[in-house]
Amino acid sequence: MTPHWFTRPLAAGDVGPDVAVVQRKLGAVPDGVFTSGLAAVVRGFQATRGRSATGQVDEDTAAALGEEAGYGRIPDWYGTDQGPGVVADLLGVTSPDDVRDAVKRFQGNSGLPVTGVVDELTARKLGDKAEGT
Repeated sequence: MTPHWFTRPLAAGDVGPDVAVVQRKLGAVPDGVFTSGLAAVVRGFQATRGRSATGQVDEDTAAALGEEAGYGRIPDWYGTDQGPGVVADLLGVTSPDDVRDAVKRFQGNSGLPVTGVVDELTARKLGDKAEGT
């Protein structure tokens, strides 16, 4: 089902609140500008879902991203000194060396771009996990 925010195909160079939704869903800073960097992230998202990696948000990609409300709130620990410890606890790892691999597994299992870095979207998903949602 096509999400309500999707009103047009989106590609590099586009600007608007619909682009900001895509950015939030993919863990990018939501400034509403579709850059070549966002296109690369979209390609990664599409590839992880077995779709053609065009870097453009078409109806199929928008449906895979889902409705806007599905990205959760930013947890209080995100961007603080406590963040790494909270992430390790949530993912059940004790060694700092294991955190990156655990984050990659979590991202892959959650349908997120697999980077091993706790970006905003990964933090939101981890926050949902912590709250049991």
